[in-house]
Amino acid sequence: MKPGIKFFIFSFLSFISCVQELNDSDKPVNDIIDDIETESVIIRASINDEADSKTTISDDTGANGSRVKIYWGQYDYIAVKVGSKSYNFAFKGYDDDQTSANFECSSKLPEVAANTVLTAEYPTSGKPDLSKQYGTLALLSNYHYMTAEYVANGDNPLWEDVSFAFRTQTPIIKITLKNDAFKGQRVNDLKFSIDNKVIVTSTTTYTGTEDSGEITAYFAVEPQSIDGNTSITAVCGGVTYEAAVGASTMLKGGKLYRINKVMNKADVIMSYVDDIAIINVFDGASTDAVIDKLKEAISDNYSLFELKGILTDDIKQEVNYHLTDNPANTVLTVEDRSTFYTYNTEGLMAWGAAAETDRKSNCTLINDIDLTEDWEYCIGTSSTYYSGIFEGNNHVISGLSINQDAVRMDYFNPTAMISCFSGEIRNLVLEGGKCTNTGANIFRSSLLIGYNRGIVDGIIVGNDIHGEYVSFSNQFNNNSVTVGIIVSSNSTSGIVKNCINKLPVTIKVNDDTNYIYAGGIVGENYGYIVQCINEGYIEASGSSTAYIGGILGMTGENKWHSSEMYLCANKVEISATGKGGLVGYSASPGSIYAGCYTTCGDVIDYSYYSSSFDNCYTMDDTLIDDLYNPYAIYISNVNLVCDEMNQAVESYECEYVDKKWVIGNDYPVLVYK
Repeated sequence: MKPGIKFFIFSFLSFISCVQELNDSDKPVNDIIDDIETESVIIRASINDEADSKTTISDDTGANGSRVKIYWGQYDYIAVKVGSKSYNFAFKGYDDDQTSANFECSSKLPEVAANTVLTAEYPTSGKPDLSKQYGTLALLSNYHYMTAEYVANGDNPLWEDVSFAFRTQTPIIKITLKNDAFKGQRVNDLKFSIDNKVIVTSTTTYTGTEDSGEITAYFAVEPQSIDGNTSITAVCGGVTYEAAVGASTMLKGGKLYRINKVMNKADVIMSYVDDIAIINVFDGASTDAVIDKLKEAISDNYSLFELKGILTDDIKQEVNYHLTDNPANTVLTVEDRSTFYTYNTEGLMAWGAAAETDRKSNCTLINDIDLTEDWEYCIGTSSTYYSGIFEGNNHVISGLSINQDAVRMDYFNPTAMISCFSGEIRNLVLEGGKCTNTGANIFRSSLLIGYNRGIVDGIIVGNDIHGEYVSFSNQFNNNSVTVGIIVSSNSTSGIVKNCINKLPVTIKVNDDTNYIYAGGIVGENYGYIVQCINEGYIEASGSSTAYIGGILGMTGENKWHSSEMYLCANKVEISATGKGGLVGYSASPGSIYAGCYTTCGDVIDYSYYSSSFDNCYTMDDTLIDDLYNPYAIYISNVNLVCDEMNQAVESYECEYVDKKWVIGNDYPVLVYK
């Protein structure tokens, strides 16, 4: 058997001298005596019987787990460390008995004191990356790693006495795979996995034999156990094939192991990469097979999942249901969109941190959450709106305290849980909360959404058991302040529907603030507000003028955009100073208010432009006098006009209306058509 093949030619060309000092730190006195001039030093190195092949020229024919004879190659170097410095020795040939080889270094070397420990490493660049390999016998030497140790003995140890016995940490695996589909075809993306973790990926493309469709690959790997989860995958003609190894053994250095398998078309394959469980789904895979893989990853304590491949709606839904029922924070990525399944404060904060940069990441609550940290994220900006889906699943977030950094928040970014929004948020309960503005130029605030271009559906602030109040505080002078409990500003494309505020609201602004515009649901509106109800008293202080509405603070001061409101109600007195049962200030011509009522106050406090009031009613008889012309029809029992309110709304054919008023015990209630 002749000497082995070339190794790491590209790295050795850089070594014009065989000496390289890797660390210039101070050397210990008891380690190195002094540097000496020398023409050359020759040391010996052998490869221990326990070692396997750094480089082989033929396949071993013994039994599985047999030894493989090895040799040094013509261009081999070993790195010898003395203290903190490293020196490279070049292969010069074998001793006569072929059991050890000579390595030479012609440079300035230190003297070696007695009992000094020398360590040697092959290759000189350190342990190679074993995760990706060529997978061929001829290049196997590129992926081996060997170490040795020598203790300098005697009163006057010399370099010429140094002898290293190398051992390796890399077992060899020979993989032979067959499938009729491989006959004469190119096979690539060959991967070897243990416990669903990809151990090695071949960078070689193979061609299956014409007669049996067989390919063969060689790999060097870390010593480790193989169990029943070991698998091999490969791709041929765009189709993924797999083979379960089903072995149980310990891969040890110095041995050659063989795997011979017939591959089949893959159904579902899972691999673990960078702490992510990646589930690849192929054509015809069953939903149960996908869920089995997901359960396996969860049982292995994985919380990050990526679903790839051919995904039916049933598969997506079942995965969603399973993670929703799983009592832990998890993240699922499908088609580059991540969904955070949020179980507690940690999970919600993780979504908030991710959503600051990933403006399409979804959040699904799977548990009630009692926040233990202030909300300081700025999700969405005026230039890049957040477009994800926030599914509350009728769970509760309590303790929401928003106090955002003034550096990130400005005139164009309202203070809110989500500052600029174009996605969908639904089915969420907020048990009170507080929002504090710390920026000198911030004048829009909300608990949930700042600017809305999306859909806000089914949000409840407070419920029959929990929650005490909602508070807003603006610490700096502003010309005007706009506050909406659920949405601060609803744009022309924004939809706010099926929202309820049940809690009293307090708003405190700087005493120099000119105007307050506040709504129990929305601060200002240019779009649609549908089927919303307010049951909370609103108190505002710090400004001489406050326009307050149970549903809406103001229809934005823009004569080119109208505001539309359907089937909304206010059931309490709004403010000691305000008369706007539903709307504080209407400054948009052509606005529509249809099928709405209030038990206290007028539908609108003040209207700058004429608007359409279609079957809107008040039950507040104190407004009926000669000095005040209300914007609503007074009626003592609003239940008597349920049909009229519904018919008025139907005449506008608003596609977002899906409920109607029906007679209730005291007031009309909203039910689905």
